[in-house]
Amino acid sequence: MKRSKNEMIHIGADWALQGDETCITLYKRRVTEKGAEQYDAKGYYNDFHEAFKAMVIKEIGPLNNVENIIKAIDGLHDTIESLPKSILAR
Repeated sequence: MKRSKNEMIHIGADWALQGDETCITLYKRRVTEKGAEQYDAKGYYNDFHEAFKAMVIKEIGPLNNVENIIKAIDGLHDTIESLPKSILAR
């Protein structure tokens, strides 16, 4: 899949992916003290599937009970299912 170097694929409210010839970069959104939105790189992966797996692990890692983990997984599943199928193809 060939994408513009500057194009980010937004996943839900807080995550984004950006790919180039060498890797897929996973970003997480944060808001600075001045209120500006910024995306920080959280990892570099060989393909979209590995980036999605990492996003799930990073998203559910800090959760401390089963109910919250299930809600987070359901939300991530819905978000990933809503992405264009061309992104999910291997």
